[in-house]
Formats: sequence, C-alpha cells, structure tokens
Amino acid sequence: MSTPGGIAVYTESGPPPMTVADRPWRGVYHHWSGHPDALGAELIARVKRAKGDLQQVVRAVIDRARGGWSSLADNEPLEDAQPLRPNDGMTCYAYVFDVPARRLDCFATHSEAEGELMGSVTFDAGGNALPGEFQVREPEPKWFRAPIDTGWPASDLRESAQRFDVLRRLERDCAEVGLQLEGFLGLMVHGLSDLIYRASWPGEGPLSRIHLRPRYGQQKAWSVHLGALELRYPPPDNRSGGIAEPHAAGERLALFDSHDRFVTIDVSKAEVTLALGENRQKVLNVLVSALPSEDWVPALLDQLRARTVPGAWEKMPEPPPQKDFWRTFTHPDGRHWAIRETKTGYVLRLGAPTDDPVLKERKTLTPIGDVERLISEQLADGFTQVGEEPR
Repeated sequence: MSTPGGIAVYTESGPPPMTVADRPWRGVYHHWSGHPDALGAELIARVKRAKGDLQQVVRAVIDRARGGWSSLADNEPLEDAQPLRPNDGMTCYAYVFDVPARRLDCFATHSEAEGELMGSVTFDAGGNALPGEFQVREPEPKWFRAPIDTGWPASDLRESAQRFDVLRRLERDCAEVGLQLEGFLGLMVHGLSDLIYRASWPGEGPLSRIHLRPRYGQQKAWSVHLGALELRYPPPDNRSGGIAEPHAAGERLALFDSHDRFVTIDVSKAEVTLALGENRQKVLNVLVSALPSEDWVPALLDQLRARTVPGAWEKMPEPPPQKDFWRTFTHPDGRHWAIRETKTGYVLRLGAPTDDPVLKERKTLTPIGDVERLISEQLADGFTQVGEEPR
C-alpha cells in the first residue's frame, strides 16, 4: 500500500509554521513511500548531493516535475498527477522547503492529523542537515481529541430499541440467577477494569484514560468510568464491525492509552469474569444468554453509560402505525423474502409470492429495531429491496 507524500516550496520565507496551511506554498504529488524515513531521507540526501544548493533541488524535484513523482528515490516521474494543495486528503506527509531560511519542514497530513508540523531540518552551506535526519513524533490522532458527547442521538429509534432490548434481556437473565441488575453491572465494571489493569502495557506510568479506536476518524466519543479508569469509545455509527473481534485465542480488543502505548487483550466472557470469585458463574451465565453476540462489549458499555446520561431510560416514543404491507427483497441467486411488522413482532415470508412461500411469525418486545436490524443484515448479505406490496 502506498504512503503518498507531497514535495513543496514556500512562496514566502519565515519561521516554521504550526500547520501546513499557515503559509502559502506550491508543490507536487509523490505516490510511494512518503514517510519521513523514506521520502524525507531522500530529500535530505538530494540537498547533500547538491552541495547545499536548495534552489537547485527545488528546480529538479518540483519545477521540472510538474506531474509529480511515482518514486523520487527511483527517479520515476508521473505524467498527470493533480496539483498539490494543503490538506486536500491526497497525502500522508508533506515536505516544504524554505530556501532563504535553508530549512525543510515536515508536516502530518494523513487522515488522523490536521496538518501539524512534525519536525524540521536545516542545512549548512555544504548541504549537511542538522539534525542529520527528521526526528518526528506523530501528532495525537483526531479520535484521541474527539469531544465527549453527553447525550443520546434523539432521532435514532433503532439504536434506542436495541438498547432497551439489551436492558430487558439483562433484567430477565439476572433475575433467573438471583442477581440484581445494578449488582451485575458493578461486577462487570470490576471484571473489565481488572482485565485492563492486568494487561501488559508497555512503558511506565499509571492508567487513567484509555480509548477504543473507531472505524474511521470520528467527531465525538462516548465515555464511561470503570472505577477510576475512564474508557472512551466510539458511538454506534463509528464502531468497527464489532469492537470485540473474533480471534483464534478469543475475542480481542485493542486499547490505546496514548499514542505510544497500546495493548490487545482477550475479552472473551470467560476471561472477563476471571476476577469475580463466587459470582463468576452467575455473571457468565447472564453474559452468555443475554449478550450472545461477539460484539457484546459495546452493548455492555452502552448499558453502563445509560446510568449517567440524562434521558437514556425515558419512555420510548410511541411506535408509528403498523405498516400493513410487505417490504420485499431479492438476491442475485434467485432467493426472495419479505417482512412486515405486527403489533407484537413481525412476520417473515420466505420465497416468492407465486412459489407457495413459507410464513414465519416472530414475537419481540422491540419490533421496529429488530425489523431494521434484520433488514440491515440481509442487505449486507447481498439482498436488494425491490419494493412494497399490499398485505
């Protein structure tokens, strides 16, 4: 996979700017190996070979290569690259020459950065760089700096229905094993925090705040406290296909403490409940029956978060009038199915109407959320909605 970069020169001289967009420049695109120890090192070497003539280097790598570069190190130009602009999403790193100041600045322009200055080198009269190479530190990812969302999405009826469904299953299964729901949640806080503290974190220093990475960069984060430990995690629309991912050794969870500290831990239900003593089997039974899916961790975190967010357990909106029609779907392999809501659940129709289809009725406490979840799963499996039919 390529790591695109940019090579540029300021049109005005001055001290190193804080971000790549703070001072005007012009430049060209570079496709392969744009990171500091590759493209950055090659640019430093070019100045050395030019015996310190920065203007000569600028003419060679920018002015005479208007189409940009596939690889500067291999002298492979491009013919039709687009003009380079600050923070246009085309590059991961940008290198900008300040010829009068005899300096080369390096900026982070990838998706988890905001064009921050990462480091600079200056050149003496003979072309020797000081320091001899870029000594850079990546900026803190955007999702580390994401503001905390203190509410629930007001219009997301599906997510609300799913949260209520998890709550009802937890209440039911806790009662069956003789646990109060709040007691169960307290035990889970203890089990999760114990597992996190026992992980082999690199380096030194106490844990105070950890993060779960989202699918893509995110605008907001959700927060829960596991005792004294704050855990920030992505809202549903940014969760990466189930935060707890299947793994040969169990379900794995990647946790980040800071840019330089992260661990991957086993969050299988058996592992999370290890520290719960005589309550372990009861809690394990509840987890297995009430949260059977592999991505059970975010569902549990949402339940913990709901205890502190105003309005989380307000009465759900009254459901809209029953949709008295079938929503129909087909698959390229010829399969047909349809679904319609009822007052107490939904009905599935398996097969085309002309092929003596099979009808299956399902009862649920959250028909709207369950219908939408089932449709989403089938769309992901390749089905296409083809229309609506009268009942």
